[in-house]
Amino acid sequence: MNYKNILIFLSVLISVVLSQPSNLYLYTTTPQGYWKITRINISTGTITNSTTSLIANNYIFTQFLEVNSDGDFVMLGLSEHQNDFCTYTISPAGNYVDSSSSTKVLKTGTFIMCDSSIAYDNARNSVYFAADLLTREIIFVYDFETPSSYMVKLSVPVNTSPTGAFDGHDTYYLLESLNDGINNFTLYSYNFETKTESNPLNLFNFPKNSTAFLFYANDHLYAATFNNSAPDQLSLVNIDVTTGDCNTAYTFYETGMPYSMNYWTYSNYFVLMTQTDGKYFLTTLNLNDNTYTTTQIYGNFPQNPIMAAIY
Repeated sequence: MNYKNILIFLSVLISVVLSQPSNLYLYTTTPQGYWKITRINISTGTITNSTTSLIANNYIFTQFLEVNSDGDFVMLGLSEHQNDFCTYTISPAGNYVDSSSSTKVLKTGTFIMCDSSIAYDNARNSVYFAADLLTREIIFVYDFETPSSYMVKLSVPVNTSPTGAFDGHDTYYLLESLNDGINNFTLYSYNFETKTESNPLNLFNFPKNSTAFLFYANDHLYAATFNNSAPDQLSLVNIDVTTGDCNTAYTFYETGMPYSMNYWTYSNYFVLMTQTDGKYFLTTLNLNDNTYTTTQIYGNFPQNPIMAAIY
């Protein structure tokens, strides 16, 4: 391969890795029991609806996990009898591609968790999510490679509903506020390679009086924090996982949607849905340089989809 071809290859590779997402996909079901996809073009705001050939009772999707290297969507799902978890892979158009081995749903009694804490480790073909179980926090592990399912019991004390995020390599992070649920935040982590739990890391300059949800994007750990005094104000806080230092990377001052979880990440992009005077918008923020674009959504779309993804 000559130098010219190498440069062309690198240019194509960079454009693929850093390309801005094109569409927001919202998943609902039709009265006839099929999966329906509402696709919103992020650049134009136009809406396209399509019905798939997948019967929802046979393919029970519960959570979007990732866009794989082939550009297909990996979903966490339940088996037909709802006793086992598995992953389903479908194309953006809604065609079935593949499914994983299944593993038993753990029967643990009542627990509290956040959907935003569900994370996929594609190297280990496993799904993780943090939860409160009685007096301690745990990480549920559903390993589709072995397959097996088990719990990692942590020493993290329970105070607020746990929020977690996976770094895409080995480490799952958990955020807790050990004072009154809205101040004095502490970061915990568990490493799946060494199978060890870290010491608590106190966070500095983390917004007080906030409700926070962790996410991992652009090779950084962030917290989406809502100001409890003005809950339609959303700040993205960058967390240094070594020192505990925090800085506010960007703030959306008036989202029009208090405590809304209508945000998604892809590569180095953060996409947020906002609302003003009954009109809905999508803002796409580049996490590298804080440049953004905002597009109005034209037409009706499901307000409470079962799942959503950007690509």
